[in-house]
Amino acid sequence: MSDKAAENYRSATGMQTPSQGVKNLLTKNQQILADNALKNKNGLTEMTSDVTGHQMTYQLKIKQPSQYRNSELYLAVDGIKTTQQSTPYRMQSFANNATLAGTPYPKGEQINNQRFINNSPTFGNYQLTVKTGRHQNSFSQLGVNNMSDYEPADHLLINLGYNPKTPSTVSLTFDTLQKLHFKNVKLIAVPFGSSFITAIKKLQNQASRSFKWPTTP
Repeated sequence: MSDKAAENYRSATGMQTPSQGVKNLLTKNQQILADNALKNKNGLTEMTSDVTGHQMTYQLKIKQPSQYRNSELYLAVDGIKTTQQSTPYRMQSFANNATLAGTPYPKGEQINNQRFINNSPTFGNYQLTVKTGRHQNSFSQLGVNNMSDYEPADHLLINLGYNPKTPSTVSLTFDTLQKLHFKNVKLIAVPFGSSFITAIKKLQNQASRSFKWPTTP
């Protein structure tokens, strides 16, 4: 496309050259992605958010997927830690959204956003959702405001159901937090057969000592 044709296209569609503020945010977002990819080079250890405060979705490719066919699948998550969205972080996310959208961000709107944040604090609660094939399961962590019901999860064993076909990926999403950290994430397959009950009892015994069990889908 020629320069003239490109200019005509931008004029017709309303697409102009990005502002320096937009360029800076895009560069920062690329840096977030690069840093996150480096941390997850040898396995998933961190889920993070972009410059607008939106949590990213993670697609994990399963190595040797044929080993997981005709099996009950579990995702074992160990060493969970969280990074909450602080008030300055949330305020900056509002500002970044306005910059990327190319819309004004007047003082009145900033005050309204500050009021919204003050009225809706975060307490460390979040939801982690895992999906593979046609199965999906979630774990919900209660916040510290739940008082006697609050118990932070350090380990999880998430049941992903029976998979008769060969799964190729595991999808993970989370909400509320800025970041979710793990020491180790492992997909476990328990094949149906004579050893199935033994394997399940072994997992349950391990879970009774350290894991929290989300509701089975």
